[in-house]
Amino acid sequence: MRQIVLITDFGTQDQYIGLMKGVITRITKENNIIDLNNNIRPQNILQASFILSKSVKYFSEDSIFCCVVDPGVGTDRKILIVKNKNQCFVAPDNGLLTGVITEESSIFYANSSYIDKIQNSNTFHGRDIFAPLASEMSIGNDSIILGERVSFNNVKTIDINESTIGDKVFGKIMNIDVYGNIVTNINGGNISNFHSIEYRDEVITNKSNNYSDSDGNLFFYNGSCETVEIGIKNKSANKYLKSNIGDDVIAIKKGLLKSNPFE
Repeated sequence: MRQIVLITDFGTQDQYIGLMKGVITRITKENNIIDLNNNIRPQNILQASFILSKSVKYFSEDSIFCCVVDPGVGTDRKILIVKNKNQCFVAPDNGLLTGVITEESSIFYANSSYIDKIQNSNTFHGRDIFAPLASEMSIGNDSIILGERVSFNNVKTIDINESTIGDKVFGKIMNIDVYGNIVTNINGGNISNFHSIEYRDEVITNKSNNYSDSDGNLFFYNGSCETVEIGIKNKSANKYLKSNIGDDVIAIKKGLLKSNPFE
């Protein structure tokens, strides 16, 4: 029995996640579900794509990721089933899988004949379609849910990568965690090359390896996603900065700054 990993924007206040799990366990007959994150910001495909891409390597090689952040629910948007070797992903074709899908992936649309047989609502495909698709795959019924094969070039993607121009690395805020730490998509492996981080009118020059060694001001560091994060010791950086997922952030490379700022 293959485990099913959930990433959704349903939250935990309502019945939606419970209903998805009920459908899954009804089909698989086992409690084989792991919650990766059910608190993605509502309809925030950018955040979901980033978190998924940074998480898959920590799960078993035959995991099935059931990904439901779906602003287009009820429309004619397609549903993808993607295989990366033995790891599989079920998601709407809206860019959510950008960070995990590659030209080497085996990509399919979900079998429309299978979906047509399911009684489903126009607003809750997580329960009615995605949960059954992931469940059938979990118990080995791939053949009944796989439809038309799809080219990588025909799958919708979004921009989740940093870009470099001269001495500046341009990135975005991809997540804000429960502690108020601000997670970017700028490669943390290059942090030793950065002089500062610019966000709106803030120029953050403090850099630390951890929270305890910081001086109580805003600082930047290489976070657990191996990307640059902005934090503040024992406080919420986001409470101070009031940032939003998708906001622009810039890393300034050191050694390329002018020695005289007035030149």
